Amino acid sequence: MHGEPHKRSLSKQKQKTAQNLLHLLFINKLRYNEQWECWTGRIVKSEDKWGEIPYDRLTDIAALLTSGLTQERASIEETKVLLQQIERWVTQSNGKLIEVQQSKHRTKWYPACLIDVAVAEDRKTA
Repeated sequence: MHGEPHKRSLSKQKQKTAQNLLHLLFINKLRYNEQWECWTGRIVKSEDKWGEIPYDRLTDIAALLTSGLTQERASIEETKVLLQQIERWVTQSNGKLIEVQQSKHRTKWYPACLIDVAVAEDRKTA
């Protein structure tokens, strides 16, 4: 089964997990760079320098985060499917993420393509 697993659409639950994963990766200074077509991380002790992250290292980190989100052990294959979904969202959003107020004390980052533009006017973007 080496077809194109990233083409199948994800269940609502998996999409929610992918959204949460994107948020956790982003606040931990890991993001998909749609122009470079790779995952990048902020270079330590740097405000705005980013460097490419080896994909196998990223999948290990993402699998750990996903396991925490789902309370089940996430396989590397499942994790790659979630990462591919994030890559599509970020590409559709031209790399733009929007911070959304979830509650009084909590905000969450989403790809712009998932947020209604009218609602996004007063939001912080990255």
